[in-house]
Amino acid sequence: MLSKALWVCLALLAAWSFPAAGFSTVVAVQCVENSKVCMVEDRVSGRENIPIEVGGKTYYGCCPVCVGKLKSKTATRFSKDPDTGKEVDKAKAYIVAGEDGTVIYFESGKTFRKYLSRQKR
Repeated sequence: MLSKALWVCLALLAAWSFPAAGFSTVVAVQCVENSKVCMVEDRVSGRENIPIEVGGKTYYGCCPVCVGKLKSKTATRFSKDPDTGKEVDKAKAYIVAGEDGTVIYFESGKTFRKYLSRQKR
């Protein structure tokens, strides 16, 4: 069963350009479950990743090396929302993936939608 957030994100499936996040071409984007993302490589792995709990939050790595980095390096557990510029905890983020599997972390679906609306202008 899909979570409510995932249903909302799939409903927002669209094609937009993400220049501020490093995407120079128009890509299809969709929300992904955090368990499908290696939070060190910031990529969708297409399979369940290894969960690691840090400070009561669950992060995911694709291999033992990535799991070790998530445990030991605080910076690997955070990203910046490209709309607000605020720091985002990857365990709580609204995660959006481009066609190539690269992910972007947003504070919420609301900041993702705001970002999309600004990109289409």
